Amino acid sequence: MTNCTIATGLVAKGLCKRFDEKILFEGLNLEATTGLPLALLGANGSGKSTLVSMLYGFTRPTAGDIWYDLNTEPNTDGSKGAPMRVPAADIACYASLCSPALTLPGPLPAIELLNSHYQMRAPTHPVAEMLDIVGLGVGAAKTPIRRLSSGQLQRVKLCIGMFDAAPIMFLDEPCTNLDASGIAMYQRLLSALCQTKLVVIASNDVREYGGVGALEVRLG
Repeated sequence: MTNCTIATGLVAKGLCKRFDEKILFEGLNLEATTGLPLALLGANGSGKSTLVSMLYGFTRPTAGDIWYDLNTEPNTDGSKGAPMRVPAADIACYASLCSPALTLPGPLPAIELLNSHYQMRAPTHPVAEMLDIVGLGVGAAKTPIRRLSSGQLQRVKLCIGMFDAAPIMFLDEPCTNLDASGIAMYQRLLSALCQTKLVVIASNDVREYGGVGALEVRLG
């Protein structure tokens, strides 16, 4: 049996991102570990989403290096798991993402989309259960994505980002369009997940990262 993988650390050194003559950030150093979330803060346009995309391996930095230290869980015979150092370009298979940039196929009902998604990824809960946890009833779950409200759509994205068994979780403005009950639901999930995952949150809203002891890094 293949052991599960846990994330022990994220390290970024000397990060710079330049678009033509505009420098979003430079000389940026970051560290995060499982149990100590990283909150990337800043106003709109400060580079939070770009940085998340870089950490996730979608976007290359103009300069600098990003890597993750991972480890397989101890073997059943008590021997230690195997350590791995993984560059950002190869981290997507070990990470989940909830982001405004995540485009979902409009014709599919939410339940079919999630069933399809979790045929390729390992979920922490059955799809029906995760839909219930985020407050999407049977009617909404069977509704095509394009007909969902913005708040319902965000709850589907949370299902993709927060119920994946991957050891690393990226949350980019995760409470976008959520009402008070949705934010409370998100906060309950986040509090539990921060104990077992390496979590990175991009936000300008304290409700998205407050209360979990996050290490705050302000951009801009």
